[in-house]
Amino acid sequence: MNLVGVPYDAAALAAPVLAFLERSLQVTLAQSVDPKAGESHGAGGLRNSPDATPRPPQSRHDVVAIAVMFAVGVVVVILRRRDAVTYPQFWAEDGVVWFTDAYNGGVESIIRSYSGYLVTLPRLVAIPSVYLSLQQAALLFNLVAIAAQVAPAAFFMSRRFEHVAPRLWVRATVAIAYLLIPSFELDATLTNSLWHLAILAIMVVVARPPTAAVSRVFDVTVLVLAGLTGPFAVLLAPAAFVRVLVSRVARRWYIAMTGALVATLAVQGWVVVHTHRALATSLGAGWNNLLFLISDRVVLPGSFAEEAHTRVYASGQAHGAILAGLITLLAAGVVAFVLLKSDWFIRIFVVFCFGIMAMSLLFPIATGPTTDPWTHLATTRDGDRYFFCAEVAWLACVIWASSRLRKPTVRWLTSAVMTALFLSGLISYSHYPAFIDEHPAAFDAQLHAAPPGTIVVIPVNPGGPWAMHLIRR
Repeated sequence: MNLVGVPYDAAALAAPVLAFLERSLQVTLAQSVDPKAGESHGAGGLRNSPDATPRPPQSRHDVVAIAVMFAVGVVVVILRRRDAVTYPQFWAEDGVVWFTDAYNGGVESIIRSYSGYLVTLPRLVAIPSVYLSLQQAALLFNLVAIAAQVAPAAFFMSRRFEHVAPRLWVRATVAIAYLLIPSFELDATLTNSLWHLAILAIMVVVARPPTAAVSRVFDVTVLVLAGLTGPFAVLLAPAAFVRVLVSRVARRWYIAMTGALVATLAVQGWVVVHTHRALATSLGAGWNNLLFLISDRVVLPGSFAEEAHTRVYASGQAHGAILAGLITLLAAGVVAFVLLKSDWFIRIFVVFCFGIMAMSLLFPIATGPTTDPWTHLATTRDGDRYFFCAEVAWLACVIWASSRLRKPTVRWLTSAVMTALFLSGLISYSHYPAFIDEHPAAFDAQLHAAPPGTIVVIPVNPGGPWAMHLIRR
């Protein structure tokens, strides 16, 4: 189904965007970068760099680069699923939990836990949404979700990441690759935006220290919000502490940042201790499942830019376990090379992202009706959110490792092959199917016509048992 009315090819979209960013932005934005940085550190200009002295306060040109990438990201997300803004509807917990709790319980719902911890971001959005119609509320949810989804790509355009990628066009290429990673489950849905928020938070940790007041406010807001939205403070706090140890400048800032994350961790810890969460009695953990999870949910989807078990996967294939083992072994070698040779900023990012996957596998929510969690995740495309951060880390490792190849011919050939593989998957994910029409306008009228105290049941996507039970106020 074409949601935009015209054929949309993600690869075709990326080409003019890259051309615009490289030719137009690079002319407009003044870059005080060593012109030989890219030549001496590989095609991508990725380098190992000490924590350099902070740049001057954020310039107008820096803001332009961030704004342009943010706009590009919004366009990419909307083109993939236009109904997110033209015919907005709630998705899963967006309606069943966040909106329902805010509608029935009011402001107090902000401090209500879900799955054993606080999930603050969607609850904050839900509070004002109850004064809107159902479709207007869903639109608000989707707009915030889109903003969270594209924020990491836009933030990477900042000069605060020049110590990772000095050249603007490199940061633009990486940012667009991030935006093009397909995931229907994570696309324009507020309930799954916490995974994008986690990426943004770890980027704040590894970025150069802020020099402008607005940047400091941004950093603190992101870290506190991420720490109070999901269990990510468990890994963010140690990551920030390591940042303190390896930082050569602005250590007081990183100490304060670590303190803020430790405070959110303490709050989430208190909630976990006082909240009961049913855990799976058997995870189904085993070497076969682990190999399939790494190869089919991280390496192959991240390399071919596709969701798991679409075209390229090992589970269910002849000698699939052996193939998955070889893929995992190769990937482990690449990641080990990056962890050994890269600087601390990249190490912190990679370890955090893979740590998110490990934590998700130890305490999964997605389970099959008749199978254990690991088997279900290893053989289906459910639970894509658990592997998104690891996919991003794998993509970062491939880009960094490719940029470190010494021979230019080998470096460019490797980059060309990996780019071709990535673009090949985008053909199948140029757009996502529209949500099921649950007729929100009709149920909105039914809700307003019901007497106070009446429970109105309103179905939401993805259908089936998902439905809101709103008590008419």
